[in-house]
Amino acid sequence: PLITLGDEYDHNIDGYSPYDGSPVGTSWQELYPNFDDMWTVDQWIDNGDGWLSFCDTIRVVGQNSPYPVRWKHVKELTYTLVCTDAANDTFYFDYRMLNPMYPWSSAPVGTFWHELYPTFSNMTWCINWIDNGSGFVDFCDSLDLEYLSGPDSGTFVRFHVESVDWDMVSTIEEHWDPPPPMDGKFKHNIDGWRPSDFNPEGSLWHELWFNYCEMWTCSLWIDNGNTLFDYCDTLVFKHEPTGRLSYEHVQVVTPTITITKDDSTWYLDGLDPNPVIDPVTYPVGGYWQLVYPRSSWFGHPFQITGWNDNGNGFLDSCDYIDFRDEWGNVHSDWHVEAFETDIITDPLPNPNIDEYDHNIDGYMPTDGDPTGSMWHELHPNYCDLWHADEWRDNGDGILSFCDTLMFRGFGAEIEDSILWKHVEEVTGTLVLEPPTGGDTTYMEMMCGRPTAEPLTMAESPLGTIFHEVYPNFCRRYLWQGWGDNGNGILDAGDQVAMRSILPPDSGSVHQFIVIDWQTDIMTTIIPEPSCCMPPIRGNVDYDPADIIDISDLVYLVDYMFTGGQAPVCIEEADMDCTGGATPIDIADLVYLVDYMFNQGPVPCRCDCSDCP
Repeated sequence: PLITLGDEYDHNIDGYSPYDGSPVGTSWQELYPNFDDMWTVDQWIDNGDGWLSFCDTIRVVGQNSPYPVRWKHVKELTYTLVCTDAANDTFYFDYRMLNPMYPWSSAPVGTFWHELYPTFSNMTWCINWIDNGSGFVDFCDSLDLEYLSGPDSGTFVRFHVESVDWDMVSTIEEHWDPPPPMDGKFKHNIDGWRPSDFNPEGSLWHELWFNYCEMWTCSLWIDNGNTLFDYCDTLVFKHEPTGRLSYEHVQVVTPTITITKDDSTWYLDGLDPNPVIDPVTYPVGGYWQLVYPRSSWFGHPFQITGWNDNGNGFLDSCDYIDFRDEWGNVHSDWHVEAFETDIITDPLPNPNIDEYDHNIDGYMPTDGDPTGSMWHELHPNYCDLWHADEWRDNGDGILSFCDTLMFRGFGAEIEDSILWKHVEEVTGTLVLEPPTGGDTTYMEMMCGRPTAEPLTMAESPLGTIFHEVYPNFCRRYLWQGWGDNGNGILDAGDQVAMRSILPPDSGSVHQFIVIDWQTDIMTTIIPEPSCCMPPIRGNVDYDPADIIDISDLVYLVDYMFTGGQAPVCIEEADMDCTGGATPIDIADLVYLVDYMFNQGPVPCRCDCSDCP
């Protein structure tokens, strides 16, 4: 009898028969070479005959194996006897006959059996059968097997049959089948936090994509109910140092490795199903996705083909790895700097936003003062028009988070009405139309890009998330395709493909023509704020730079003694926070002189929290 040679011999443990058809979901115990490795079949490429047989290809996922995923080419399916000897030791023998159709089950005497475990490759043949009365070989039969090879050649052993099952002989294939790339915002933990620590509040994160090197602190964790940090949790991040909040939905929690070679540093995120955050004990064969730098390799999968361990038995700093790309090129001798945690998230709309306003006169935040600009409200009251009458800057000189705006309404219902708004976010917005006509659609960029300047091809923005503000508020899309008009800038005449990532049409792709790219702001409505520019009083001349100097003293003297113009903000001149009917008096002038020339006390804070 011939022995079918293969890389692995696997034993089915859940009663599957090849004639059942698809093996997907079945479980197998490896008998050789690694006894007791457990595998589950999760993909099957049939040879066309409709059942598991020679020349099929399967993919298996390890249940307890150091190899997370493996592809196997099926060489043979055969019967296996699971037996015990007099000492109650377990043996596995697979059926070996030149004629596979021989009715061995009802006439086993004279059939050949190949030992797989505990001693691989001993050949035996059956010289006696004691049936349990069923008429075929099954549980509770006894078989006398004579050894034809090995140290026990010429002797026989009586075995008790425990079960008759199916075995599979296979060869391991190199198979390029990476999971699809992951999309969203990529954040990299930098303070050693791990998912096994559970609550991530207070942990520090370095954004890899979309805005490389921005720093965030997790300020709130809303668990999905399973008490684990994983898919479907919601996180609120606080941007350092501005304090801006970002609401994000967790898609994936994955390991990340930082690797270096020469002058290059790369970040790779694990792509395998059910990625393991705990130490990876055998990384060869695993797939990883490049998430930084934002080069031509960004988003491409790599498969680890070689691993030189530092001696601790798992993928860690000071290891070396080799990996191949999708074109078969091998990248050798990359040094592992760190094994850490990444998360991939979808940005969520800020639930505290009151209004979404869309600029209609070409204003850009980098233009500075927005006073005089016109804005079209998209949500909740589509088409209300607002004029920016006043701007209180946060000190950075551009329209950005934490600025305050006073808007005056235009139109019959809101004519001359006043709203004070606190800016929560400034972003770019696409104005789109379907190629076949239809409603104009407004989609705002949700990746926290710190400028509303037009996107460029160089930024490789595909994969970013957009939030539809009008006409269907709160639908979200992944930017999947971009047909540029030739100038390398996202602007009128370009074509874009947006894939819906939420019901009711999740997964469907929508084509649009770009009409414009403009600035949107998301704001909360606030009471009329104090005119005082934080933190302290003393800016009597209301200098936009909020500098206290001699001009403030001159302004105050002129107002008090020569009939000069009253301060724009009375609070700024009330140095000692007395308030009342006459908040400005000689004590304020003395206070300011003492502060400027005699190292006197600092003027009171705008909120009077340090009033004497």
